[in-house]
Amino acid sequence: MSRSRTAATPRAGVGALAGGLVAALGAAIALLGGPTPAAHADDAPQPTARITLSAVGPDLVTATSTVRVVGTITNTGDQLLDDVTVRLRPVDGRLGTRADVAAWLSGDDPRAGVPVTPTADLAVPLGAGASAGFTLEVPATRLGLTSSPFGVYPVAVDARARPDGGARDQVAFTRTTLQWQPPTKQYAAQQIAWLVPFTGLPGTNSDVRPRPADVAAAVAPGSRLRHVLDAASAPGVAWAVDPQLLTSLQEVATASVSRPTATQTASPSTTPGSGASASVTSPPQAATPTDAATTPSSSPTPDADAAARAVVRDYLSAMRAAAAGRDVIELPYADTDLEPVSDAGAMQLVEAARAAGAGTITEVLGVAPRTDVAWPAHGYASDHLVKDLSNRGIQTLVLDARTRPLVEALSYTTDARAELPSGSTAVLFDPELSALAARVRPGDATSRSRFLAETAAATTERPGLSRRLLVALPRTVDPQPAAFRDLVTSAAAVPWLDPISWGQLVAPLGTRGDTSSLPRRAAAPRAVRAPAGITRQDVALTLELRARLSALGEVVDDPVRTTAQLQRTTLTLVSSVWRGNRSALTRRQRLEASTIETLVNQLRVLPTTITFLRSSGELQLTVSNDLPEAVHGVRLRVVAPSPRLVVSRELSEPLDLAAGSRASVRVPVRALASGQVDLQAQLVAPSGSPIGETEHVKVRVRPTDSWVLTVGGVVAGLVVVVGLVRALRRPRRRVEG
Repeated sequence: MSRSRTAATPRAGVGALAGGLVAALGAAIALLGGPTPAAHADDAPQPTARITLSAVGPDLVTATSTVRVVGTITNTGDQLLDDVTVRLRPVDGRLGTRADVAAWLSGDDPRAGVPVTPTADLAVPLGAGASAGFTLEVPATRLGLTSSPFGVYPVAVDARARPDGGARDQVAFTRTTLQWQPPTKQYAAQQIAWLVPFTGLPGTNSDVRPRPADVAAAVAPGSRLRHVLDAASAPGVAWAVDPQLLTSLQEVATASVSRPTATQTASPSTTPGSGASASVTSPPQAATPTDAATTPSSSPTPDADAAARAVVRDYLSAMRAAAAGRDVIELPYADTDLEPVSDAGAMQLVEAARAAGAGTITEVLGVAPRTDVAWPAHGYASDHLVKDLSNRGIQTLVLDARTRPLVEALSYTTDARAELPSGSTAVLFDPELSALAARVRPGDATSRSRFLAETAAATTERPGLSRRLLVALPRTVDPQPAAFRDLVTSAAAVPWLDPISWGQLVAPLGTRGDTSSLPRRAAAPRAVRAPAGITRQDVALTLELRARLSALGEVVDDPVRTTAQLQRTTLTLVSSVWRGNRSALTRRQRLEASTIETLVNQLRVLPTTITFLRSSGELQLTVSNDLPEAVHGVRLRVVAPSPRLVVSRELSEPLDLAAGSRASVRVPVRALASGQVDLQAQLVAPSGSPIGETEHVKVRVRPTDSWVLTVGGVVAGLVVVVGLVRALRRPRRRVEG
C-alpha cells in the first residue's frame, strides 16, 4: 500500500549534520514548489528496484484531467529499502516524431525530468525481493503543458529509498508517455484498420487425421486459437482465414461418434482410400509439431470423443457469430507459402489451394470472403511473386512496410496503400504497431501506452495529413483477448484515430496524404527474413506426389473418395506453417509419401521372372488391382532398354479390372540375341501419366535360331571330334614292295 503526500521530503542519515542541511534545503525547495534542475538518467545511481506500470492514463490528457499512474515497485537488491517514495517526473518538450518516441523509451534520450507532487509513499519498508503497489494521481496543471500543442510528451516515474544503513537515493527509474491536447484540435485524424489471421491447424500425434481430442485441445478455452477468436471478435477487426482450419473443425464437429470394436487398434486406421486427411501442425509460441512416428496414441472413448466434438462445435458457433458483418479474407487452403512456390515456378499449387478452399468460409461462417487478396508469410513478396499473383487475378497484397520502402524516404509515416508492379496494390502493415498490438497484456501498460504514443506521434509528424495505418497481427500470435479488445476500443475512442473498414483501406486515398504512386523497391531486411521453410526440392516432391494421385484418379471409379482428400493433404506440404519447423516438415513428408505410395501401389504389375526360348512371341504379365473399387482405362507400357529383346507394341490396350481382381496382359516381343533383359513395366493413365512404381521384369532370352545354331554347332563339333578320333586310332597299312 502507499500513502500520498504533497511533497517529497528526503530524510538524511542521523548524525550527519551537513547531509541533514542539504536534505532540509532540498525539502524546502520542493515544499515551496520551486523548480529544481532537471536530472539526467545517466547521472542516476545504479537502481536496486524495478518499477512496472500497469496503467497510465487518461489516454488523452487535457487541462482538467488528473493523470493516474498505477504500478508496482519490486526490490531487486539484497537489502531492505526504507522510506520508499514514488514520484512522477514530467519532461519538457514534445516527442514530435515516432523516432523521438523510440529514443525516449529506449533511453537514448537522457533527460529525466523534474519530480512533481503529490507523490506516493510506501507505508512499510520493502524487503529484498518484495513488491508493493502504488498509485500516483497528479493534476494535469502540474505537468507544465497548459500552453503546449497536441502531441506525445515524455514522463518518467522514479523511486527514492534508503537502503539498510545507507543514504536515501534514487533506486528505480522508468519511462512512459502521455498524450496532451489543448482546448483546440490542431490536426487531422489518422485512419486505422486491424487484421487478425486464423491459421495454424490442430496437430496430430499419431496419424494423418487428427483425433477429436487433438482438435478440441486446439480450440478449447485457454488455447491459442480460442484467444485469437476472443481477441478478433472486437468490432471493426478484419480476419484472414485459412479454409483448412475450418475444414478440420467442421469434420470433427459433424462426425458421428463410433463405438470401438474388438478389432480396432490403438491408432486410427491409415487404410488408403478411406478418406483420411492430413492436417498441418501449427507451431505454437514455443513448440514444434509433434512427430507422428514416435508418439503413440491411445484409443479414445466414445464419451471423450463426444465431449471433444462439443468443444469444437462451440468454437465454430462462436466464430460464426463473430464473423457476421465482418471483412474476411480467404487465404489459400493450408496457407500456402507463396514466395518459395512462386520461386519454384509451381503456381499451379496456389491455384489448387484456392480451389480446395473455395466456398468453405461461406459454408462454415456464413459470410462471403474476399478472394482477391494475398497475404504472403512474413509480409514479403518479390516482384516475381507479385506478377505471378496478378496473372491469376490477385492484385491486392498485404505486406510488411519494411519490404517496400520508398526509393526516396520521407520523414513521416506514409499512407498504407502503395502501388506495386503489374498493376497490383500493396496494403502495407505497420510492423511496430503490429508488434505492440500483439504484445499487449493485462497489468502491463508498456505496449499499450507506446501504441497510443506511436499513433499520436505519427499524427504530429504531419498534422495536416490524414493517412491510413494497418495493424496486422503475426500468424503465430497468442494474444491476450481482453487487453487486445481494450486496445481496439481505446484506438476507436481517441480523437487522433478513426477506425476504417477493409474497403476504405484499399481504396485510393484521394487527399494530399496519398503517397501510393511514389516509387518503391522490393527489400528483404533482416527483420523480416523468414526462418527456414519449404525449398525448391520440397515443392518438387509435392508436385510429384500430386501427379501420382492424379494419375490414379484418372482410372478409379470414385476419385473423390479415393484421391481427392489426399490431394488436399499434399497442399499442407507447401504451407507457411513449416517456417522454422524444418524437422517436422521432413517427418510429415515421409508420412505423406508413405501413405500415397501404399495407396497407389495397390494397382500394380506383379513381379515375375521369365525365360523366353523363341525368336518371337508373347510375354505374359499380370496386373493386380487390390483397390476396393474397379479401375478403367489403365494401360500397360513395357519398354526393353536392351537391344537383345524388342517389344513390338509397347502400350497395351486399355484394361478394366474389378476390385480385387487380376488381369493378364500379353506383350509381343522379338528376340535378337541371348542374355538377360530387364524389362520396364509401367501402368499408365489415359493421359499417359505413370501410375505407381515401374516394375522391373527379368527375362532370360534364348531365341530359337540361337539355340538351334548352338545345338547344330555342338553336333558338328562332335562329328569332327569323332572323325578325328577314329582317324587317329585306325591302323596304318603296311606297304609291300
